[in-house]
Amino acid sequence: MFKINKILKPRFLLVLLVLGGGALFTVLQATSNQCVSTANGDLTEQTTFGTYQGSAQAGCGSDLTLDYLINSGTTVNWDGSSGPLQGEMEIESGGTLRVEGDVSLNSASSFQNSGTLDSGSYNYTAIRNDNTEITTIAGRLENYADGIGEEGEFSYLNQIIRIGTNIYVIDGLRIRVLNPATGALSTIQTSGESFDWIERLTTDGTDIYFTSYVSNVHKLFKLSVADGVVSELQTSGGDNSSSSSNIIGLVADGTGLFVARYSYGSGTSGMQVSRIALQTGTVTSYTTTTTGGESLSYMSGMEKIGDSLFASSSSSIYEIELSGTSATVSKLSLSGIDTSTGVYFDKMTSSGNSLYLSGNSPNSPMYRVNLVEGDNSTTTGEATAIEPSFTAASYYNTGTEVTLSYVGSLASDGTALYVADGSHNLIRKIDLTTSNISTLAGKLENYADGTGENGEFHHPDKMVRVGTNMYVIDDYRIRKVDSATGAVSTLQTSGASYSYIERLTTDGTDLYFTSYVSNVNKLFKLSVADGVVSELQTSGGDNSSSSSNIIGLASDGTGLFVARYSYGSGSSGTQVSRIALQTGTLTSYTTTGGESLSYMSGMEKIGDSLFASSSNSIYEIELTDNTTSPENWTERTSNT
Repeated sequence: MFKINKILKPRFLLVLLVLGGGALFTVLQATSNQCVSTANGDLTEQTTFGTYQGSAQAGCGSDLTLDYLINSGTTVNWDGSSGPLQGEMEIESGGTLRVEGDVSLNSASSFQNSGTLDSGSYNYTAIRNDNTEITTIAGRLENYADGIGEEGEFSYLNQIIRIGTNIYVIDGLRIRVLNPATGALSTIQTSGESFDWIERLTTDGTDIYFTSYVSNVHKLFKLSVADGVVSELQTSGGDNSSSSSNIIGLVADGTGLFVARYSYGSGTSGMQVSRIALQTGTVTSYTTTTTGGESLSYMSGMEKIGDSLFASSSSSIYEIELSGTSATVSKLSLSGIDTSTGVYFDKMTSSGNSLYLSGNSPNSPMYRVNLVEGDNSTTTGEATAIEPSFTAASYYNTGTEVTLSYVGSLASDGTALYVADGSHNLIRKIDLTTSNISTLAGKLENYADGTGENGEFHHPDKMVRVGTNMYVIDDYRIRKVDSATGAVSTLQTSGASYSYIERLTTDGTDLYFTSYVSNVNKLFKLSVADGVVSELQTSGGDNSSSSSNIIGLASDGTGLFVARYSYGSGSSGTQVSRIALQTGTLTSYTTTGGESLSYMSGMEKIGDSLFASSSNSIYEIELTDNTTSPENWTERTSNT
């Protein structure tokens, strides 16, 4: 009563599992001759291919005759220096392969790409053996812009620091420089050492120092602001190894770079603090003691004031008092703030004897903490809330009141607090005397309609095809791309309100999507012709979603198929239903059996079956009579 169709190549094993009631799930599992990436790293490193599904992956990284799967959520680098890959390679959806040299495969049709192939400037036609041609229809490779004020655009605004009168901004993998007086925004052209995502950032007042996780090691780098040259920091003496420790804090005082690490090696677990002399590279390690048994495994920020380091972690601020080669850790006593009410500090900066902190959730308050030394030489913190005042001048004197939701980073000169507005990709300034907030640089709607390279996307996510047009979810906007001309436009919507679009499909005419609104997963229809959004009305069956997550959505033109995972008492498991698009009639399928999917990365309808991807497997959900249960189940391997 059920049929197994070939979906992937023979290196996958097909196992049919009964879910019952007219719904069958067929799982495709990888066989033992395949290496599946479990961590970010190099293709030829064993550490990139750790324990997978309970088993060690012997030979992976060193044996290029094996098949390699770049798993979802991992990034694998490959420079080809160890020779051609003689096995097969597949990039799974959500996985990334970074080609960093002349790479090749020994056989044709041995490369499949369902994820991201990042080749930089390298022409990777040598591994394009899946008989596909990659062309760009629309979008700009460098979707950001230098300029003044609103003409300057950020792509992924993250961290900021202040050097002199300028603000330096980490924007994705770029380093931008902003003049607060004029709003002029430019991009530093870097050269020298290669680095990845910048994790920790500080300055000695002249240059920039940062950490980046490169080749499975936390490394320290210096960026010369004058010429943009990046170099790995050279040290001598002490222990500056980082292969078994995380750099959790980084700050400079002009002559030294202070590094806080959390080590997880055998017998050495705990926080370690060291100082690197910037002129000589000499490392001095501190012997760390605590007054209350505190050991910091995480810091959201670290600053140097006087002879002490101050670290924020969760709802507390810690003082690390430095004396000789000793570091004493104690929790700072705070007044003016009730940390028992769920205040968790996130970003931190300092100026003079004051710390400036933000919360870790949207719309959290910001605080100024003045450090006061008592008669017994004990430092305490006096906190006051910073409440920005929004005026007509808050967004380029346009009268637009752009609220401050998520704080990506902070910097201060003592008179103003500079804020990286991560929600809107703006750099904001709060006058510490008046509390008035203004915007220095960035564009509120950092995207553009246009043709080809003149069309910009802010955060393209999901996409469906209707006729010859592609419809792209770009944050909360719905963009339309003409696949023939590359023309990009923005669909003007009206009607029912919705939030973030989670699942998306089409019946070939209109769009259907899910959105979590008022604590409920709701289904919506978007009429492509006029942009009207309406909540989908159904009748019959059970379409409630207050206690279930919609994990899959697909359409075949006449019906909308909805997969949910219910977590209600006594009803946990996968549930599949069909909504007739003409009448709204809902039919529920009976799904019983051992296998239950709690997550799907995608779901499609082909023939009489639904196909769902989840982790490293593909499941077939064969739909028959909605009340019929399969009487047997089999297991077989595809030979085609």
